[in-house]
Amino acid sequence: MAQRKKTLTTPGLSGTAGTQRRSSILPFLGDTSQPRTSGKGSKMAPGDSDQEASPPRLDSATKGSNMDHELRALLQSLPTKTDLAAPFTQMERNFNTKFDELGSDLKQLGGHVVDLEEDRDALFSHVECLNGQMLTQGKQLATLHRHLDDVDNKGRRNNLRIKGYLEADSGKEDVKELLRGLFNDILGRSREEILVLDRAHRALRPRGSQNDAPRDIICRLQDFTLKEEILRAAHKTSEIKVDGQVILFFQDVSWTTLQARRALKPLTEALQERDIRYRWGFPLSLQVTHNNQVHSVACPEDIPDFVRVFGLPEVDIPDWYGSPSPSDTLPFPQRPRWTQQAKKKRKGKPSAATPSEPDPEP
Repeated sequence: MAQRKKTLTTPGLSGTAGTQRRSSILPFLGDTSQPRTSGKGSKMAPGDSDQEASPPRLDSATKGSNMDHELRALLQSLPTKTDLAAPFTQMERNFNTKFDELGSDLKQLGGHVVDLEEDRDALFSHVECLNGQMLTQGKQLATLHRHLDDVDNKGRRNNLRIKGYLEADSGKEDVKELLRGLFNDILGRSREEILVLDRAHRALRPRGSQNDAPRDIICRLQDFTLKEEILRAAHKTSEIKVDGQVILFFQDVSWTTLQARRALKPLTEALQERDIRYRWGFPLSLQVTHNNQVHSVACPEDIPDFVRVFGLPEVDIPDWYGSPSPSDTLPFPQRPRWTQQAKKKRKGKPSAATPSEPDPEP
């Protein structure tokens, strides 16, 4: 007998798709404390609890109504806009009160700042006035000092200062007799010829050691013309020596004039390097004749023009009379007023009608 061919069937796919039963998800949403049944065709024996009466199942309509009641109760317990209005109103009142107090404090502080700025401006004006007076008084004092120095130099017009004349070892010497012989030799006269000297003495300072330079001799001749002749003859002579020592003759001047000449030493050295002849004027001034025109330096303000005319390097020479210069005064700090800064800040803030541009997205 011929065997029949077995038809191949896919397990679990018996029947058509339309006749398949769809499993429900409701058992999974029910009470999870109950054990899951093994389903149709389970080989497990039913337990005693299964044989007992099982609790009734709740359908989906009953569960939905309970959930709606719970949601309604929860929504009713939430605060409403009316409930939040009162706390927000109280907070707004508190903030407004604090802001009003802060605004009044800022206004009071701004008033104090404005008062301080006005006082500062008044002080600046007063200090500027004092600086102007100080500069004016400094110039006046320098002028008085200059006139006093000129009067002192005029009182020394008949004086000569001799440098390099050795001192006697014994310490006792007749300075007038030494000078009479020296002056007569310079003038080409006999040593016995009489020269009238009002006074003659060494510089008024203690005598130094043997290695120190001898003290200067200061003398006053009664005749001004004779003093000028001696000074011109000494300058015409190339070198005057006494006991092997070089003797130098100078016009006697005040201590202030000597300090001023020392202060102008960088300028005179620059003139000497360029072989430019100069001379000292009275009242104190440094004079140079160039192209039949006399250029002089009588105060520090004359130095820049003097240097520019002769092409000399710039030199920094302090005022020998000690008068303050405008550069000595410090500039006042320039700060904007508080009210101006407040206006700028207000203008810079964006208003509510014109909001600022949003930040670009990253």
